[in-house]
Amino acid sequence: MDAPDLGVPRQFPRRRRVQSGDVVVAEISAAFWDHPGQMLRSFAFGEPNKVYRDLHAAADAAFDAIAAVLKAGATPSQVIDASGVIEDAGFTIIDDLLHGYGGGYLPPILGCKSRPAGPVPQEPFRAGQTVVIQPNVVTRRWQSRRADRRDGG
Repeated sequence: MDAPDLGVPRQFPRRRRVQSGDVVVAEISAAFWDHPGQMLRSFAFGEPNKVYRDLHAAADAAFDAIAAVLKAGATPSQVIDASGVIEDAGFTIIDDLLHGYGGGYLPPILGCKSRPAGPVPQEPFRAGQTVVIQPNVVTRRWQSRRADRRDGG
């Protein structure tokens, strides 16, 4: 938790023993007929530090705010506005905030105010539409370090 070096689950686990102060992240996907589901969970070993607790609180608040507005007829702009709790807490996101799902990674693909994912679609959400809400919240410092590495810095 004190020196994070990744923002998503590892594809292959490390051989190092987990110890107090570590976090293990797991992504679990399953489907029942035409009803897929996915969850990403973090497990802290030891007491989570303040930043880690604040990140989780912001992610929970964002998920709840988005789920509260997400219904047939809601617009992508309303979802992005609801995600403002992330920036209000001083954070941003590392991945898309929301995307469609069903046989692939589908539109709409939405970011938040501090990390847009392109032009905001105007088409409202439909009844029965499957989406993934994934407020993968990170500190702005982590996001800028990640951008520096991607750009060769």
